Amino acid sequence: MRTKMILLIGLIVCPSMVMAQNKAITHQEGDYNRSQVEQSGQDNHSKVSQVSNATSAAESNVAVVRQNGSANNGLIQQGNLPDMAGHTLRAVVEQSGAESKAVIKQATLQSISNSTARIVQSGTLNKAVIEQSSSVDDHDEGHDDGHDDDHEGGQGGKGGSSHEEDDHDGGHEGASYNTAFISQYGIENSAKIQTGSYGGTADISQDGNSNRATISQGKGQDYMAHISQNGHDNTAAASQGGSSGHLVHIRQAGDNNWSEVAQRGNQLTASVEQDGMGNTALIDQKGAFSTASVGQSGDGNKAVIYSKGGHSTVTALQTGNDNVTRVDRKGGHSAVNVRQIGDANKGVVESNGGHSSISLDQAGQANIARVEHSGGHDFIVIKQDGQDNQAVNEMKGSNLSSTINQYGTMNKALVQQQGSNDVSFVVQHGNHNVSLVKQ
Repeated sequence: MRTKMILLIGLIVCPSMVMAQNKAITHQEGDYNRSQVEQSGQDNHSKVSQVSNATSAAESNVAVVRQNGSANNGLIQQGNLPDMAGHTLRAVVEQSGAESKAVIKQATLQSISNSTARIVQSGTLNKAVIEQSSSVDDHDEGHDDGHDDDHEGGQGGKGGSSHEEDDHDGGHEGASYNTAFISQYGIENSAKIQTGSYGGTADISQDGNSNRATISQGKGQDYMAHISQNGHDNTAAASQGGSSGHLVHIRQAGDNNWSEVAQRGNQLTASVEQDGMGNTALIDQKGAFSTASVGQSGDGNKAVIYSKGGHSTVTALQTGNDNVTRVDRKGGHSAVNVRQIGDANKGVVESNGGHSSISLDQAGQANIARVEHSGGHDFIVIKQDGQDNQAVNEMKGSNLSSTINQYGTMNKALVQQQGSNDVSFVVQHGNHNVSLVKQ
């Protein structure tokens, strides 16, 4: 058993005031524990508790806390008797500024190993929380293995793409090889990471004021989540559950942006890029081997994606202001792409079917495009360039194809298709044109 403690606590007294009421409490029990606390300033608090059972596999733990400023608060807690079983846990808290708070907790129940948690804060009124624990349990709604049933045509059932089963989180009882990192610069930022993933990585970087970020990872394998915020009053959240291999990337630059990503299944990838003010993005993924992405540049844009099924892609790109995109898709081996350039455009896709491709492309102002799709092996394209154009496609069947192109102002097109092996092509140039196709 080897224990090492270094406590450096600043205490400065002058006739007019007392510069320090610092506190440092270190409790170590077990093998190869080490702790180092350095405090300078006023009202700093630090508590390092490394607890392990001598009969369990808890070794080579390291905890470092450095605080420089006033009213800082730091807590590192690694392990919990009697259920502690951890290998090579490390935790670092560095705070510079005023009224910052940092909390790191690793392993509240058995089997967490080779975990790393690091918090860096510079500024005032910042908050950061990292929890790495094998006790995190998703209780996911369902698990999708990404295989197709090929029930296509007509109603499409569940799109012929997914098996909904109980989610068994990959069978890992404990979290291993985890890395968690929080970096904050500014005022009143808040960040929290909770992970129980085997081989998971989570990091949050905040630069600005009043940003909020949360990452929650379940007990699957090889989860990765990255959140970057640059600006003020941004909010981002990522949650991952299921078997393995999820990736989330969220980047926010500007003010008052909001983003949330939820993943349940296997090998899912999601990304959100927000540049501007007041943008909103939501991605909800269930299935396997699928990707979803949102790119927003401008102000007041909104994108909502619900994606369920395997081997599918959903993309929403918005450039301008006050654009709205909503995609709700079920099915496997499908692609949905929505691109909006301009202001106040609206695109809606509701798709229940597999092996299909849907594309909405809008440029200009106040254009509306809507797709209602059920079936399989279908192809839909809507392209609008101008102002106040409206295009609607209602498709139900299999091996159907529809294209609508509109250029000008206040054009309208409605295409309704039922059955199989039909093709429709509509092109309108000018203003106030109306087209109706029924097949």
